Formats: sequence, C-alpha cells, structure tokens
Amino acid sequence: MLMTLFLKEIIVEEASRNEVEKSITNHDLIEIYYEGDEKINPGRRSIEPYVLGLSPRENLILRAYQ
Repeated sequence: MLMTLFLKEIIVEEASRNEVEKSITNHDLIEIYYEGDEKINPGRRSIEPYVLGLSPRENLILRAYQ
C-alpha cells in the first residue's frame, strides 16, 4: 500500500505524528519535499520512515530509507 503524505522540511503540521507513526508500523511510503542544498537539488522524494524520535537537543527527527 502506498500512503502519500506531503511534508515540508522533516516533519511539519501537514502530517500528524500519529500518521507518521502509523506509516512506520505499516511500512508505508511517505512523499516529502526536500529543499535541497549545495550538492543536491530540491524536489519531492519518496521515503520509508523507520524511526521517529528526539535528538539529543530534543528536536523531533525522522530516520527513513530513500
């Protein structure tokens, strides 16, 4: 099953934490928008999230396979 959620940056208001956790449990794909950097162009990416947690600075982070 392909589940498409549109996220800006890493996790924003557009997808609830519950939706992301459900996609991890179900091994669903999420579509994100990557803003790019000096080496990689911006654009949409399909990812499979596998961990949602907090960084040492208490920021919400998402680890995913691309």
